[in-house]
Amino acid sequence: MRRFYSQILEQGHLVFDCGANHGRYTQLYLELGTRVLAVEPHPSCLTSLKNIQSSKLSILPVAIADKVGTLTLMLCNEDEVSTLSTEFKEEYAKQEFLNWDTQIQVTTTTFDQLIESHGRPHYLKIDIEGFEHIALRALSTSIPIISFEFTRPFRQYAIDCINLISQIGNYKFNYYTFENFEFCLEQAVPADEMIHLIMDLDDSILVGDIYCFLEH
Repeated sequence: MRRFYSQILEQGHLVFDCGANHGRYTQLYLELGTRVLAVEPHPSCLTSLKNIQSSKLSILPVAIADKVGTLTLMLCNEDEVSTLSTEFKEEYAKQEFLNWDTQIQVTTTTFDQLIESHGRPHYLKIDIEGFEHIALRALSTSIPIISFEFTRPFRQYAIDCINLISQIGNYKFNYYTFENFEFCLEQAVPADEMIHLIMDLDDSILVGDIYCFLEH
């Protein structure tokens, strides 16, 4: 994990960690010398993030959406799958060990608002449980590197994300499957190739991350 991120991040880079959860990635980004804006609405996750001591860390207790306002966050007993998405909740509620028995109202902001307030990041990490394709509707500024999570039941959401990102810049794409931090492709490919790859993925691949690299 450290080796992977050391290849794309340098000391002083600004990182937006959107869906920071308990700060596993946030902590690593800080150790690599970057400045981090950790965006996370979940109360227990915020408690963990606030325990990270770093002058290079800013914490924003909001959710990311396509507009500024208020939405319902559905809290799961496994907090990493708490979500704003009813469709995401309904799909994963089929797993008996998961339950969403609490809801809270959370303030929302947009990627464009984050950039206006904090500057343009070098890397935007998006892990917001089935709401990525909604939030990306409110990103109009190209960013050197963007990553977002994809899941097997919602491959169409991943395609929507690829198309939205392609509208703001000339991007190429690569991916890895569940947190193995080794790209599956030798080099990044154009959007149409990435879309075909995602649609043709074996059904045994449940989750992964797509990385989007801005071409110069």
